[in-house]
Amino acid sequence: MDWLLKGEQYWIRKYVRLLRTEEYYTFYRPNKFLRYFYARQKNIVGARLGFFICAGCFDSGLKIYHYGSVIVNPKSRIGKTVRYMAIAALGVKVCFLMTLL
Repeated sequence: MDWLLKGEQYWIRKYVRLLRTEEYYTFYRPNKFLRYFYARQKNIVGARLGFFICAGCFDSGLKIYHYGSVIVNPKSRIGKTVRYMAIAALGVKVCFLMTLL
């Protein structure tokens, strides 16, 4: 029923699905056109939700509960079954974090 109303969980699931599809065409079955297509779709949905996650950062079992500012450093590698809450930044080294009001 969520697909009909298009609530926040619908868009979060769609983002994770696009992220996994981009990873598939980046690492397992390389195809530059489909990789670019799914990366672009992921970035459009990610801009709407406030997510910035690069392909290959998370292992299987990623669950995001809320939309909001989610920023992950592209060099980070995070393990299996991650439960992620909003308004957080994950990275190798945090040098500067700025919030605009």
